[in-house]
Amino acid sequence: MNGDNENLDRSAPEELRSNPAESQLLEIDAQQLLQGKNEVYLILDGIRYRLRRTRRNKLILQK
Repeated sequence: MNGDNENLDRSAPEELRSNPAESQLLEIDAQQLLQGKNEVYLILDGIRYRLRRTRRNKLILQK
């Protein structure tokens, strides 16, 4: 969310490498969702999903 291209995956196709600030997609920092926790629950259409950060700092979304 810093507005520059230094964190973009250069191996991705060009159309996927656009600056998030210039795209139509909303970008949310996972740290804001997790708020210092290792897991949170997300609700979509009444279904609860678990977003979990692993010990290797990866994200897993489970139904």
